[in-house]
Amino acid sequence: MDLPAMPVADKPGTANGAPAGPAGLKPSARLVDLLAGVPRFRTFEKHGIHTLRDLARYSEPELFTLGGLGPGLVEHAKAALARASLTLRDE
Repeated sequence: MDLPAMPVADKPGTANGAPAGPAGLKPSARLVDLLAGVPRFRTFEKHGIHTLRDLARYSEPELFTLGGLGPGLVEHAKAALARASLTLRDE
């Protein structure tokens, strides 16, 4: 029985023409892929935050006003942003 070929993952920094950060994450990286093991990570999606680029549009105080986001989840998100050479927006 022949199985269909599995797609080969893009090399870091090559998908969508977006440059990768030093750790190889792209601004278009999906939060669902990066924070899947972190409790309540889907709270970001509930508020329309799907990628690191989406997340970088918010300041830390703005994230806390969304509800359902605690300090631990925000710290995980900030670490993911840093790996893509991004930060949360200044207040």
